[in-house]
Amino acid sequence: MTSFFTWTNNNSNNNNSNNNNKKRKELDDKLFSNNSSRSSKHFVPLIIQSTPRTDELFMSIFHREVNNLDLHEDPPDEIAPTPKKEEYVSQMTDRQRHLAEVLTALMLKINKKMENIRGSYKELKFFENSLFELNDLLEFRICDFEQELGGKFDEISRNHFLPDDEDDVTTAYDVNFQKMPNRRLLTTGSPPCDQALIPHLHIVLGCFKKIGVFGPLRIGEVRSFDKLHKQAKILKKIVGISVTKHDLTYENLGEFENRRELLEFWKSCCQGDFSLVTSGKILRLEFQLGFGAEVGARHHDVSQRVFPELVRRICRNEGHGDVDCDDVITPNDLDTRDVTLFQLNDYVGNALEVDGCDVTLGKLIDLLAYEMFINTALSSGKTSFVLMAIKRLSSLLAMRMSNLRNLSKLLLDGDESLRNAAAAHIKHLKTEHVLCEKAIISYAEILESENKFDRQAACLALGFLSADQIISQLSYLIQTDIDPDVRKTASNVLLSFGEDGEEAREDAESSLLTQTMIQQQISKFHNNPITSLGTAL
Repeated sequence: MTSFFTWTNNNSNNNNSNNNNKKRKELDDKLFSNNSSRSSKHFVPLIIQSTPRTDELFMSIFHREVNNLDLHEDPPDEIAPTPKKEEYVSQMTDRQRHLAEVLTALMLKINKKMENIRGSYKELKFFENSLFELNDLLEFRICDFEQELGGKFDEISRNHFLPDDEDDVTTAYDVNFQKMPNRRLLTTGSPPCDQALIPHLHIVLGCFKKIGVFGPLRIGEVRSFDKLHKQAKILKKIVGISVTKHDLTYENLGEFENRRELLEFWKSCCQGDFSLVTSGKILRLEFQLGFGAEVGARHHDVSQRVFPELVRRICRNEGHGDVDCDDVITPNDLDTRDVTLFQLNDYVGNALEVDGCDVTLGKLIDLLAYEMFINTALSSGKTSFVLMAIKRLSSLLAMRMSNLRNLSKLLLDGDESLRNAAAAHIKHLKTEHVLCEKAIISYAEILESENKFDRQAACLALGFLSADQIISQLSYLIQTDIDPDVRKTASNVLLSFGEDGEEAREDAESSLLTQTMIQQQISKFHNNPITSLGTAL
């Protein structure tokens, strides 16, 4: 038997040697197009015939060379930060250092999350490039923090926030920033840019929650991809601003040329000065000053709630009643939050995409007030108010996701007349293709809500819409939803879709039964004292 290492003489195995030489000459002719580029003399390769002695000799040489390798050499020294950064950080005020600490914590968390998904989604390619540019600007290297954090990137502390920052996403690791060397703190070198980055990095973290889901319920993931793409553009813009040498003006930003009204409104929030950030309180007061009288006259019942809700949606990068956006934020918390020019611009841009027309600030606020008025009436419990609100839902502009969600909740109401009115209106939507399509997309997204009543009501609404294109989503709910009422409702709705729905229902319930039996067997196994003892041994 011949081993991997083969030795031979030129005089032995002449036939094999001649064949090898012929193949090598053919390969040489392909590799070299110019004959003068290679020598006219051909060398015969030395192939070594294996023997116990030659194998022993080779292995002794191999082990000797391995022993000469220094496998325990010290890692290279850290790349020294630029002297300018060291000097800038040492001269920071307490406020500026606090901004740098929060920015450092956010970048740690974002980069750690990206380690699990980097390169996995083509939709994130642009965001990854944008994050790379930001890391480069901040001189961020995650390995610089591994020693201090002990590799425990998931041990989060909730005691390190900006006083006026969001409290829904943890902003710091369990690390003492006061003892952190100045060279480790991340900063763009511009406090206004540091402050502007923080709200957008919070939005980025929020988007990660719905990325990496399994099954067909993926509308939330698609929306998160879209949000991350938009946030990547904003991060690039802020990076560009931070490295700009000349004085910046709003006109130099470029993207606001076609939104003069928005730009003038922002200038009034900043008292004419150039600024990328203002507070939620100032933004709310400016909205009230400019549009409060008109809203009070047209929508008196909700006029006190419109502007806080508007600022909340701008802060959280939410559209018209996004799924799972019912979190309660106190007025004081909202007033102390930072809001950037880019957040306001993005909110207006999203309204432009949804409504398909050039929406002014006044029109945008009026639509929000109308949406809130209908929601108030739908959830009032008063039959006359509810029926009036349902009638107004026939308009496309009134069909926001929050309106459709409250409409579907009436399908679970204890009042039969309200249930019938809601069901009749949802059935009527089938006669209008545009309205029906929008309703189906909205209810398909509500299936992903964390609220079980939202999911159950959405199942019923999709049944009244005869949305058989959602069969796979309903089937998935039967197999995976933790609430039995939701599973039962999804099962009943599938039966209304005919043979395809019935077949999908049977397959889903069969799969659910199999999963349940396996889970019961696993539970019995762990509860059995004999098997537990064997496991312990």
